Amino acid sequence: MAMTPLPLLLLVLASGFLLGLAFFASLWFTVRRLPRSANPIPLLLLSGVLRLAGTLVAMGLLAAGDWQRLLVALLGFVLARILLVRLWGPAAEPIADTPPS
Repeated sequence: MAMTPLPLLLLVLASGFLLGLAFFASLWFTVRRLPRSANPIPLLLLSGVLRLAGTLVAMGLLAAGDWQRLLVALLGFVLARILLVRLWGPAAEPIADTPPS
């Protein structure tokens, strides 16, 4: 069984991290936009489908059939989530207090 080289794993980790940042930033943008949207259900559904499809395709490309690369990409994705939860966590203002425009 061949091992994946460390520089490649670091690149996959960074790519997974960036993918996680993009995923959760777009989720945050969608959630913040929902109270002001005239049609929140289509916005929520379309955003969710696009985020999920993009993430699955990108993870598949990063993994390239190697379970180690997939695991490292997922680790980067989760690290991005941990970072963003710390940055945007409970100290953020409640969304319900946002007046509709």
